Amino acid sequence: MKMRHFIGMLVLLGAPRALAQSGEAQTQAPTAEPFALRLGLSARPLIGLSGLSAIRTHTLRDGGWVVADVAPSYRLSRFFAAELGLSAMVPVKDAWGFPDFRLAVTPAARLDAGPLYLRVGVPLMFGEGFSMGAQAAVGATLFNHFYVGVVGEANVRDLLGMAGLELGVRLGGPKP
Repeated sequence: MKMRHFIGMLVLLGAPRALAQSGEAQTQAPTAEPFALRLGLSARPLIGLSGLSAIRTHTLRDGGWVVADVAPSYRLSRFFAAELGLSAMVPVKDAWGFPDFRLAVTPAARLDAGPLYLRVGVPLMFGEGFSMGAQAAVGATLFNHFYVGVVGEANVRDLLGMAGLELGVRLGGPKP
């Protein structure tokens, strides 16, 4: 056997493995889309100071908002996402002089741990003047896209807080 025959056999024996490895390099796992859109709806009864009385809990009949959210988000890592929520806050009833429609822009950070999530943000509210507050939500993602949770919001300037149930759907992005 000559040297060129030996080299030819090595090439032929190694060719299937080399071809298989080159095929693996070309077929990469699909990457998850980092962008997502959250569409949500929540009902937030007020909790706050009613005149000079003590803090008490109210129902939506006493006052509060129904809030519709549209929030594009960007996945920063496997567990963290940044959101910029746009919320239309429709009043249910005049509550302590807050009867008007409000628009809120809420930059937020979301932590996803499997199906559970925690979202913390700073709502910037417009309507009846400008005010800033704090918002937090905890909940669970169901069936990869739907979510249900509890959202709370506090506004120091207006001495009020809101807490309620949020429901929604996430479109696009990675599955939890």
